[in-house]
Amino acid sequence: MSLSTFLVGHLFYWLQGAQPPLDPGTVVVDLRLFFNLGLCALLHFFLNSGSVALAVSLATGREVRRVFTENLLWASLTNVAGAAAAAIIFLTFTNTPLFAIVVTVPIILVIFYAYKMNLNRIKQAQQHISDMDRLYLSTITSLAMAIGAKDQNTHGQVQRVQGLALGLAKRTGISDENVLQGLRAASLLYDIGKLAIPEYILNKPSKLTDAEIQKVRIHPSVGADILETVSFPYPVVSYVRYHHERWDGEGYPEGLKGEAIPLGARILAVVDTYVALRSDRPFRPKMNRDLALNLMSQEKGKAFREALERAPWNTWPTGLR
Repeated sequence: MSLSTFLVGHLFYWLQGAQPPLDPGTVVVDLRLFFNLGLCALLHFFLNSGSVALAVSLATGREVRRVFTENLLWASLTNVAGAAAAAIIFLTFTNTPLFAIVVTVPIILVIFYAYKMNLNRIKQAQQHISDMDRLYLSTITSLAMAIGAKDQNTHGQVQRVQGLALGLAKRTGISDENVLQGLRAASLLYDIGKLAIPEYILNKPSKLTDAEIQKVRIHPSVGADILETVSFPYPVVSYVRYHHERWDGEGYPEGLKGEAIPLGARILAVVDTYVALRSDRPFRPKMNRDLALNLMSQEKGKAFREALERAPWNTWPTGLR
């Protein structure tokens, strides 16, 4: 606020061709004055609000433009109105103080109540969004429980996958809220396509045949098709569809390769593999952590982009490991 006021104040005096302090008795009230006042009022708003938006963006990882338009742009009207009231007071107070008070007090009150109403509106909108988020997450959790009830091999696994996926994303420096929120939902719903797979295949006590494997491999596409009917505000569908793709292009359903695989899907692939290896299966017991990580590290450049030394497996709670 101080810096933007300092800069804009100097700009105004430069535009007016005057030296501070400005004497209201010498000011020529003309189009040039109103243009300079309007320009400086807008510039002050954008400098001050822009710096706030930048600070919020750096702290939260959200895009600067979105922070500004969603939270600060509405204040431009009260800012300009306040500048107009200040100009009226300045230009008229010396000669007609009563007129200045009579004119500006209602303006100031209108500005105050407009600001208060907008603030209340934003708080109500934020509360609504918070309530919808809770409902949305509750619905997703219920769907995840339905998947787990059908597939006994992965029952109770989604919560572990979600915790590990979010932990791995943050540990590797991902701060984009879209990616994190998409990952939060996709890590619960990534196996929703298994609802289309017969239970005798999902719970088969022996290794699957080639034909059964092909039926299992449809679940990422089926899951993504189901989720496409939901208007997610985050990239959930692509993470679900491609979480079985491989870095070398040998995955499914589309054989995507390298950077063509969405980042969230690559994180899900790592975590899903780890949790699967660390879980009991009808045809094999679960592996210990070191053996699981050793097998996964051998897939560097194949299933995964790089080795997993940076993955924070050791730092997570024992129940998640």
